[in-house]
Amino acid sequence: MTDGRCLCGAVTFAVVGQPLWVAHCHCESCRRQTGSIPATFVGYEDSCVRYPNTSPQEYESSPGIFRAFCPNCGSAIHYRPVHREEIHLYLGIYDDPARYRASKHVFYDEHVAGYELSDNLPRFTADTREPVAWGSQPSRNILFLCTGNSARSILAEALTNRMSTGGIRAYSAGSQPTGAINSGAATWLSKQGYEPTAFRSKSWDEFTTGPDITWVITLCDSAAAETCPMLPGKADRIHWGLPDPAAGDISFDAVAEELSTLIQTFLASH
Repeated sequence: MTDGRCLCGAVTFAVVGQPLWVAHCHCESCRRQTGSIPATFVGYEDSCVRYPNTSPQEYESSPGIFRAFCPNCGSAIHYRPVHREEIHLYLGIYDDPARYRASKHVFYDEHVAGYELSDNLPRFTADTREPVAWGSQPSRNILFLCTGNSARSILAEALTNRMSTGGIRAYSAGSQPTGAINSGAATWLSKQGYEPTAFRSKSWDEFTTGPDITWVITLCDSAAAETCPMLPGKADRIHWGLPDPAAGDISFDAVAEELSTLIQTFLASH
């Protein structure tokens, strides 16, 4: 069984496990290799990708960066940064590219003016951990709340933005933020392919002048009992009472599984 191939079919590939991310890349190098504005790729750990027949040919496009193509037809196959032990397969060569949805734009500082995708995804440059822009397509927004905004709400934000097809965007905050992500949450995020430094513990006061909030979802009983500040929009309040992994009440894997089920149901009905 294969998951994709080059144009002539000489190079096929198969993947196992979940991707680290799916992203639209605007860098000049990907544009020139693929001829696409932008180029979309799916990132995996090295061990998740195999070429059962003919291996693609690689060349070092810059120090420590290898790009691959079919030696017969020239189709662009992957991008491989050796310092991260990853392989980023170009989405266009998948047999079923519709299975995957991008969650972000990267190298947006190199984007070609006049060629914009209509979505509501965050735009990152090569040097930023926080988005420098968002897409123009309207979205509905969730604000996940916990008192400390260090564990459950951080995971909920990350999972929702990965699972959403683009119409719903998630944020998180706390009434009394700890100011730092719990170390267990950071470890979980890293294991799942997220960049922990892209998340931070912050006050709900930041959202009094932020985007319109469609839903406020509280994840701890204490936050549910508190009075939120005035937020833009007319937010519906929902409560998902979950045990606290930061307090040792549940493992991070277990609370993430519970959140995934709740989020999947929520997204399917909205």
